[in-house]
Amino acid sequence: MIRVTIDIFSGRENPSWLLDEQAARTFLREIALNRSVVSDDAIESVRLGYRGTRVETLHEHIHEEFNLPATFTLASGASAADGKAIEIVERLIGEAGSSAATPRSRSKRGGPQSDAPAQDATQELADPKFRKFLRDEVSGSPPPRHATAPAGGPSADATGVAPCAFETLPFTPAFWNDPAHVRINNCYAYATNRRTDTFPQPGRASGHPAQAMACPNVTAASISDGAHQANNCFPDTARPRLYVAMVIWPGRDYHWYRFHSEGFWGHKPGQTPARNVDNSNVVIKNPETCNRGGYTSFCGYFLIPNNIRVT
Repeated sequence: MIRVTIDIFSGRENPSWLLDEQAARTFLREIALNRSVVSDDAIESVRLGYRGTRVETLHEHIHEEFNLPATFTLASGASAADGKAIEIVERLIGEAGSSAATPRSRSKRGGPQSDAPAQDATQELADPKFRKFLRDEVSGSPPPRHATAPAGGPSADATGVAPCAFETLPFTPAFWNDPAHVRINNCYAYATNRRTDTFPQPGRASGHPAQAMACPNVTAASISDGAHQANNCFPDTARPRLYVAMVIWPGRDYHWYRFHSEGFWGHKPGQTPARNVDNSNVVIKNPETCNRGGYTSFCGYFLIPNNIRVT
């Protein structure tokens, strides 16, 4: 049996499913005959959006039969082999709703709890429209998308000038990128500075998870956890009050950035390492206008207190 995970989201759990032994062997045999589609796991994509497809073998020794690593990633945009890799991934997605595919088991480490159905991409795999969305993203068929500033141009807040007092922390990606923690924390963990190892979700700790991937819904969920919008000040007892920004991939996902003492913004796209650059590999000075890929809705700035509840 193998687990297939489409690495595409930043805040939500990535869509993931299991293939039974027969389907797994067919898949691994094809990979073995096309070894160039296996990407170097040491190279992490720096983009928001589709970053690759991760394959984990769950039965001992099955990968050895095909001379493959126990865990590997299929190429996603940087080599001549990507055409074949995309073909394989598209076919896997098409089969995700069939009898050969089974939603992966849920756990507290690395995914949302069952009380947040709107945030469960794994359940969406039964929807042909969702599978088409994944295939389109994998194949790169949508036109390139770049973020634009809200009406009126960039706000002064983008440079770190907030209406309320706040504190900044140094950029320390090593804390987030430790192999034991990097895949079980997301952008919300990073923004709130809580390495919970639970892939935390806005509103889960307070019992009010977002029911749609839209600015008002995710804003309300994070406020229920204890966040404030940037013009709603916290007292000094809430120090350090972290200055963050939130954006939305309309209808699909959310993403958070945090302002650092060095004068730039850091973020952690889903299961990938924390960084301070955007989709164009440019240091982020303004989260409103940086290249955010499909996360085109800018929702605003927030303050995170030291006692925020995050799970």
